[in-house]
Amino acid sequence: MKTDLQTVQRDYNSYFDSTVFPLLNVTREAIDELSFAEMADRIEQSNIRRTFRKLAITLLEANLQDHQADRPSALALLKAGNWQELKDWQEFSFILEKALAALLAQGDT
Repeated sequence: MKTDLQTVQRDYNSYFDSTVFPLLNVTREAIDELSFAEMADRIEQSNIRRTFRKLAITLLEANLQDHQADRPSALALLKAGNWQELKDWQEFSFILEKALAALLAQGDT
């Protein structure tokens, strides 16, 4: 089942802005330097941390589904001599998968 990316983003952003961001004690600019797992580590309340992790995992999975749905054919890119575009698609997928794995490794989701 494909998750509606916009709905997932809206749910995550709403919870993050209203509940998580005030607990992180960092500036908006500093948020860009923190991973999802690092943000989760900063949340002391277990119920808020669990909800944040669940929403972040759902967001990452929805982004992966959306990204893969738009992925061009590897053979078409190879024939067009555009190996770099395929490499870029794969690297972005790896970044999402790595963030997902880091959250799942933390446990209490």
